[in-house]
Amino acid sequence: MATIDVGEIVRVSARFKAEDAGDVINVWRWRNDGAAAVTDTDFIAACKAKLSAAFAFVSIDLSNRLDSFDIRFDVVAFIGGKEVVVKALGTDTWTLSTPPGAATDMLPATDAVIMNFRTATPGSYGRKFLAGLCENSWGGGVVVSAAIGRFGQMATELLTALAAGGQNFSLGAISEKVGIAGEWVEFISAVINTIPGNQRRRRRNVGS
Repeated sequence: MATIDVGEIVRVSARFKAEDAGDVINVWRWRNDGAAAVTDTDFIAACKAKLSAAFAFVSIDLSNRLDSFDIRFDVVAFIGGKEVVVKALGTDTWTLSTPPGAATDMLPATDAVIMNFRTATPGSYGRKFLAGLCENSWGGGVVVSAAIGRFGQMATELLTALAAGGQNFSLGAISEKVGIAGEWVEFISAVINTIPGNQRRRRRNVGS
């Protein structure tokens, strides 16, 4: 059994399988902001519950062609100018309590909902691309307002501290900005773009 010590950051890679569309992977990072270490089993269970709660808000906006497949956990640190794995916690199966359920056609993975996370550090932010949007949640080239509201609820859930083993974990990123490279920047708010967009360098089986 491994532990996640105070201040350590866990990178969580959650993968969906989509028939004829390759993999859709979202990567999240949480830091142990508590006063004690947490076992990997406690964190993994709490993280799965957090993601299930978050994705439940948008289950009617994401295509039922998306199947949650597996989820990988790694403790990471910024060493030598890059993020490296310092403790591999393993890969586990992943089943959402409320899976994506929209029966209408799925937009191409390049037409993803963009979730922009803000931080208290000027010039530092996080951007997530949530692929699998269904046609009913898109119209006239934009994400419909009702869906924007649901993705906003999803973001609020993600921004709420993840409680595991009696400690709180914050959502954020390891900064690569000159001057603060390697520092943790916590996400404090989110804005959902009305216009879908694609991640630069996006290619089959690559996600954000």
